[in-house]
Amino acid sequence: MKKTELLTAIKSVMMGIDKSSAIGSDFILFDENWVRSFKEDISCSFPLETGIRTAVRAEELYKILGKLSSDDLDVALMEDGKLSVKSGKTTIKMNPLQKEQTNSSLEKAWAVQTDDLEWFFLPKGFQEGLELCAFSAGTGTALAGLAGVHFSGDKAISTDNFRISVYTMEESVPSDFTIPTKVVESLIRLGVAFESIALSKAWVHFSNKEGAIFSARILAGEYPNEKILGLFKTMKFDMDDIPLEFPKDLEAPLERAKILAGAESDGWETLGQLALSYSDGNLNIQASKEAGEIIDQVAWPENHIEEGIELKVQPDFFKKILGITRNFRMSPTKKSLLFSSDKFKHIMVATLK
Repeated sequence: MKKTELLTAIKSVMMGIDKSSAIGSDFILFDENWVRSFKEDISCSFPLETGIRTAVRAEELYKILGKLSSDDLDVALMEDGKLSVKSGKTTIKMNPLQKEQTNSSLEKAWAVQTDDLEWFFLPKGFQEGLELCAFSAGTGTALAGLAGVHFSGDKAISTDNFRISVYTMEESVPSDFTIPTKVVESLIRLGVAFESIALSKAWVHFSNKEGAIFSARILAGEYPNEKILGLFKTMKFDMDDIPLEFPKDLEAPLERAKILAGAESDGWETLGQLALSYSDGNLNIQASKEAGEIIDQVAWPENHIEEGIELKVQPDFFKKILGITRNFRMSPTKKSLLFSSDKFKHIMVATLK
């Protein structure tokens, strides 16, 4: 076996590794013709023929393999159950999970049922819609069914009751489903281009050109997509009116503010936000955390946003919006903004300062 093959397989299933969870969730599973990983909301499988069935710690094996100079490996299962990896004069012996734990972990991975799926080509625009709608998806158990990005027909939809994002894909998904926000975050960070999609009872599955399968547990509950889409009419934005425009040269101030808007820990729900407000002919950009505070101003003669209210935005997402369109429309109440393009719509609700 080639080292690069095994490294690729382990790296591909790392998304399903969880060191903070139950025993065995930080292990990779060698399943004869597959390398697998499993945690409660994500399961990953990569095709690699080893003829071996065992489970060993993922991170340590991956790091050691990366330090080997030779690309040729001799991988075998020893009589004592240890996984032996030989490369030149180096021999690695990885301790396995107990047999019962290995079987239990494999049974959980097999329960995802990736063998007899009906695969469809991934709709064009799916991953762009997933990324753009991720920032409006709800987080936390209080939002129940809204805590994810929903796909229905050719639409990707998300809301946290303060923001709404809708992206129109070029093609439709096979059936409706919602991906939990935390799983959306993992899929985006994975940075893999998916080529196909399949659905089973409780999971949505994605595959790439290498044949890896990334399975995400579907969020239970009915998603109110029709009600959310109806808000674009209910809020009565005047689409015939000339749109307003955010000032140019916002990118540099946003980058500066981003440093002091950064979250103290990882996670979608802890992504830093900054505040936008208007006063005295300027758009104010403000961010703060324990390390300090920054206030930047960009000239904006038109009073498009009333003084005394502010918009909370995540810097990277707001830059993505500005990259699509700088134009927006105000609701009749002057408390909500609508950004709109051919494929993407986003409503942002202002709050009192």
